Amino acid sequence: MKVIEARNLTINGVVKGANFEILRKDILFLSAKSGGGKSALLRSFYGDLKPDGGSLKLFDTQLNGIGSGKLCALRRRMGIAFEDFKLIADWTVEKNVSLPLMIAGRSPAFCQRAALRLLKYVDLLPKANFYPHELSGGEKKRVAIIRALVASPELVLLDEPTSFLDDYSAEIVWMLLEAASRSFGATIVVATNNIPTLKNLTTRSLTLEDGAVIQKG
Repeated sequence: MKVIEARNLTINGVVKGANFEILRKDILFLSAKSGGGKSALLRSFYGDLKPDGGSLKLFDTQLNGIGSGKLCALRRRMGIAFEDFKLIADWTVEKNVSLPLMIAGRSPAFCQRAALRLLKYVDLLPKANFYPHELSGGEKKRVAIIRALVASPELVLLDEPTSFLDDYSAEIVWMLLEAASRSFGATIVVATNNIPTLKNLTTRSLTLEDGAVIQKG
């Protein structure tokens, strides 16, 4: 099943005539030189940046000219972790992690259990009642990533997920993504130039070079 499909896609002058497919359960790494367009391409996948030309489909739905209602419905099927975190400043860490479940209408007890379980996994359970300003950059990054995963989305988009992280914390993130792929079959797209070796999973890659997309695997 195709989750993302691009045909002759052009975006913001940095992606030019790209053709590629991302399939269900893929773990795909998107890389490029600095300013080479990987973040722009990632933003286009969740409708934040509109294509200038060509075709871009998400879950077999055309994103070119999509209305806000349909886009919101598609985004509910995604989990997104931004490089700049986008945590809600006056919410606790636990509540920030719970946000996708709250939007989905899950009970407060369910939201709390799910959030605390993932916080424990990334060694942040003692900080469940802290606020974002009380966290380090690496801790904010881990909170943003588990918030993207907490509702078991079909598609996970991550922008530089291991920036700000030490080696130990980065390893936890990659283990978490492996678990997400195995446990609920998520398609995972990671924009990064620091591509790890995931021992237990097959990965693919897209590389942007001078606006062209080279698909490997």
